[in-house]
Amino acid sequence: AGLAQQAPFDVIMVSGAITSIPSVLLEQLKVDGRLFAITGDAPAMQGQLVTCVAGKGGMGKTTHQVAL
Repeated sequence: AGLAQQAPFDVIMVSGAITSIPSVLLEQLKVDGRLFAITGDAPAMQGQLVTCVAGKGGMGKTTHQVAL
């Protein structure tokens, strides 16, 4: 998934609905990079905006639910 040879990316937008966000995509984000994807199983799908952040323990992430 993704395009590892071109990483890291500022933004990744997944254009199709997926059940969960693959970790390989999160690994391709820059610090403070953002990933948006529609996740879940129909009909309970939701938008997720994930931001990668750097901290003392290395990379982390914050996830926000987005109304669809």
